[in-house]
Amino acid sequence: MDAKVIVEVTCPYCHSKIMMKKKVGLSSMTIKCPQNDCGKELNIIFDTNKNPQTYKFIYESKDRGKKKTIYKNQSDKEENEFDNQRGKTIYGKDKHKTPNHHYDDLDEEEEVVTPKKHHRLRDRIYLTHIMWFGLRNQKYQLFEGTTTIGRYDEIDISDIMIRGDETMSRKSAAIIIEEEDGIYDYKLKVLNATNKVTVNNQRIKEGSETYLDFGDIIILGNSKFKFDNH
Repeated sequence: MDAKVIVEVTCPYCHSKIMMKKKVGLSSMTIKCPQNDCGKELNIIFDTNKNPQTYKFIYESKDRGKKKTIYKNQSDKEENEFDNQRGKTIYGKDKHKTPNHHYDDLDEEEEVVTPKKHHRLRDRIYLTHIMWFGLRNQKYQLFEGTTTIGRYDEIDISDIMIRGDETMSRKSAAIIIEEEDGIYDYKLKVLNATNKVTVNNQRIKEGSETYLDFGDIIILGNSKFKFDNH
């Protein structure tokens, strides 16, 4: 498999950060900004001779009836972003903003670089087991610390134990709630899962962890869960 590199790109329209995993030798890409309220098409060229790699955006502009290509490099982007932010009030939630999207040009089985997400303190956080065949969903309240999830077993006990799913391991995964300076982070870590574990259809490998956001759908074995605050 070709060597890979991670490049952090800032959308010039909405200024959201995108973590891109690409092949080292790939010199250009066209993607759409994954930010929900943006979705702009980004034409990017990479300087593959630099380490870390830098990038430029390509814009098509009309000038006196003629089309021309405008290159906007990374330093221009950062300077403009600084100008846009200058004089703006920075609120608590913005103070902790980090890259909030990823883009992976490789196959979906590759491990994704998932950025850290911060959340303000919530009184109640839940993991809801979405039941099949019209059965009532089971809701489990989560607390600060580590909560293990797995198949029901009288000897190898998990904090949340699920009956009736033989495809789930006894200690399949854990949800970790950590506090730092009054800000809470939520993570899922795969423990000893025999079958694959996914978050929003993205596979998380055994021993790996990913940050969670409210509304995320988690699959353990054949069981479906929703991570949420209501």
